[in-house]
Amino acid sequence: MSDQTRSEQVDAVRRKLLKSSMVAGGFLAAGHLPYSKPALKSFFGVRSAWAQPSSFMVQFTGDLPDLGGGFGTGQDAWQFDTTQPNTTLTINAIVTVGTANQEIGLFAPGIPVFGVNLLTGAPGGYTGPFPVAPIVVAAVGTYTLAIEDNLINALQVPFSYQLDVAADMPIVPGAQVINDGVETLKPGGSGG
Repeated sequence: MSDQTRSEQVDAVRRKLLKSSMVAGGFLAAGHLPYSKPALKSFFGVRSAWAQPSSFMVQFTGDLPDLGGGFGTGQDAWQFDTTQPNTTLTINAIVTVGTANQEIGLFAPGIPVFGVNLLTGAPGGYTGPFPVAPIVVAAVGTYTLAIEDNLINALQVPFSYQLDVAADMPIVPGAQVINDGVETLKPGGSGG
């Protein structure tokens, strides 16, 4: 075998070794990169890097027209179900078309939209800031989320909206239970 052929074979072997050592070195280097375990709880309450964060969300969209006659824009209400006790909810109300000062109410299972608002602890509406700070709802059941405009009735400006409900446990979207109904979040309507 000539020296040149032998040299070419040695060079080929060196290239293969160099290439495989670079790949191995890359895996080795990646193994030493800083990694911090996320502080997550698994289903069984164990903290682990393998527990996945869970975020469940339902979204409702609609519009509120000018009802005329000093009745404001009216009120829409939607329902959703919680499936686990002590579910943490974060609610956002976004005006997508038009101008409004959105006012919302979250009502526990069996409580009417003029009852105690879970976001305020009293009857009446919540007007911000949005998104609402996370709230824990203890009971499993059907919750009602209402929206209207808190501006005085004389303005009666129609608007479209989007309601987002994010949860740390599964929630199930429900039906619209009020469509352009009478405003109840402020005593006497939004101008009261």
